[in-house]
Amino acid sequence: MTFRKELKPVNLLARLLGGAVALWGRFCLATSRWTAEGEAELQGVLAEGPAIVVMWHSRILLGPAFLMRQGAPFIAIRDPSPAGRLGGAVQASFGMEPVPMSTRRPSRAATRTVIQGVRSGKSLGIATDGPEGPAHQSKSAAIDWARASGATIVLFAFSTRRQVRLGTWDRMLLPLPFTRGVYGFRTWRQEITRQSDREVLLAELDAAITAHQHEIDVKAGVPAGP
Repeated sequence: MTFRKELKPVNLLARLLGGAVALWGRFCLATSRWTAEGEAELQGVLAEGPAIVVMWHSRILLGPAFLMRQGAPFIAIRDPSPAGRLGGAVQASFGMEPVPMSTRRPSRAATRTVIQGVRSGKSLGIATDGPEGPAHQSKSAAIDWARASGATIVLFAFSTRRQVRLGTWDRMLLPLPFTRGVYGFRTWRQEITRQSDREVLLAELDAAITAHQHEIDVKAGVPAGP
C-alpha cells in the first residue's frame, strides 16, 4: 500500500469530523444572539488591502465562520497533523482555503504560497499559538508574513455565555446553542519594518490578543479566560 493510499482513510475521517464540527458551529450560530464588535473597522482594513487576522487557538472553532461573513476571500494554515487535518476540514466547510503547512517548520514553498496569496488580495486567518502550543505564545509567522506582504494585522476573538471548555492544551471554547455571544475585531496598528525587533513585537502581539480576548469575554458576561 502506498503512503497516499494510507492517508485516504485519515483524510476521509478528518472531513467527516470536520463537517460535524462545522454543523455544530452553524447550529450554535443560528440559535444564539450575537453582538459584533469592530466589523466596520475590519471592513475599513479590507477596503485598503488584505489583512492577517490573528487569534488564540482556544477561540478558533467559530473563527472561520465569522471571517467568511466579511465578504472577502480568506486563506488559512492547515497543519499536517491529524488535528490539523480536522481543523482544515472545518475551515474548508466554512469556505476558507486551507494551505497545508507545518507551523513548527514552515517550508519555503508553503510560505511563498501564503505570501503570494496575501499579495494577490486574499486575507489570512491564523491561530498564532497553534497547532500544539504553548498556549498564548505566538509563533513568528504572523509578524514575518505581515513584514513581507505589508498586510495589516487584525485581532479576533469570540465568546459565549453558555460554553464548555475542552480538556485540550488550549482549553478550547466549545459554544453551546441558545445563548448570547460576542465576537470582535481590532486592528493592531504596530509598525512592522525590517528593523523591528521580532521578539519585542511578538510579546506586544501576545499581550494585545489576550487583552482583546478578555474584553470579549467580559462583554459576553463570562469571566476573562484563556
